[in-house]
Amino acid sequence: MTDTIITNLPTENLRAITRSLLAAHPEITATFEAETRNYIQDVALPAARTQRPASTDVAWLKKTQATIRCMLGCGLSSQSIPLMEEVVTEGVRLLLDPDTTKEDTLDSLASIDGDIVQIMTAVEKTLLAASRTVLLDEERKLVTGLHRCLVDSRTVTDEKALEYPYGRALFSTSMLLGVPLP
Repeated sequence: MTDTIITNLPTENLRAITRSLLAAHPEITATFEAETRNYIQDVALPAARTQRPASTDVAWLKKTQATIRCMLGCGLSSQSIPLMEEVVTEGVRLLLDPDTTKEDTLDSLASIDGDIVQIMTAVEKTLLAASRTVLLDEERKLVTGLHRCLVDSRTVTDEKALEYPYGRALFSTSMLLGVPLP
C-alpha cells in the first residue's frame, strides 16, 4: 500500500513528507543520499547521456541541470562536472540558435552559471574537509576540463558579439585552479 501513496501523492506533498521524514529521523539521511547516488549512477546519468534530443532545447537543459543538482546534494559534485560541460556547451548553442527565445535561454544560462559556482564551492569544501589545499590530479583534470569549456564558450560568444552568460563560473574555476582570468 505504500507504493499507492508514492504513486498518487502530488510531487509537492511527497517532497514535504520526505523532508519531514529526514527531519524526524536524521539517521536515515545517509541511506537517502546513498540511494540517491545509486539512482543517479544507474539511471539518471545513463538517461542524460543517451536521451539528449538531436537539437538541444531548454527543457533538456533544465532536466539535466536537475540531475546535476541532485548530484551536488548527494556528494557527487566532482562527478557532475563532465555532465555540466555538456550543459555549458549546449547552452551556448541555444544562445546562438535563432529559433530560441533569448530571454528564456539567458535565464537558464544564468542559473547554470550559479550551479557551476555551487559545484566549485563543493569541491573547495571537499579540499577543506580533507585538510588539503591542492586539488588531486583527477579533480584538477575535471575542473580544468570545465574551465576550458567555459573559455571556449566565451570565445564563441565574443565572436558573435553576445553577452557571455558564465562570468561567475569562469571566475570560480579560475580561482580554484589558481590561473588568471582569461
